[in-house]
Amino acid sequence: MPTPEDLAELQFDAFNAHDLDGLAASFSDDVEMIDLSDGAVVVRGIEAFRDRYAAVFRDRPLCQAELAGRFVLGRYVVDNELLTDGDEHPPEQALAIYEVGEGKISRMWFLVPDGP
Repeated sequence: MPTPEDLAELQFDAFNAHDLDGLAASFSDDVEMIDLSDGAVVVRGIEAFRDRYAAVFRDRPLCQAELAGRFVLGRYVVDNELLTDGDEHPPEQALAIYEVGEGKISRMWFLVPDGP
């Protein structure tokens, strides 16, 4: 069974490859994505997750993430990321926290301070 850090790395690599199937494979069927800025659940379930990232890959075809730091604590992985769209804008800092259970990422919290 993959470790929490393994799963964080697998989904990170799939995101950068714009591999929707590979990305979704790291997450549980009942995954929840939660915005840390207000606690809102923005995605519930793998189909909503797939829809969200299909739109990201379609609308931002050059988006990439750079790992600026990673911290692992038991079943949680905290990533400090720099997001870019491959244009002249400076990278955007983001925080992602992944909770792993039963070999999949079951919850993801995110914070993009200046983003949506």
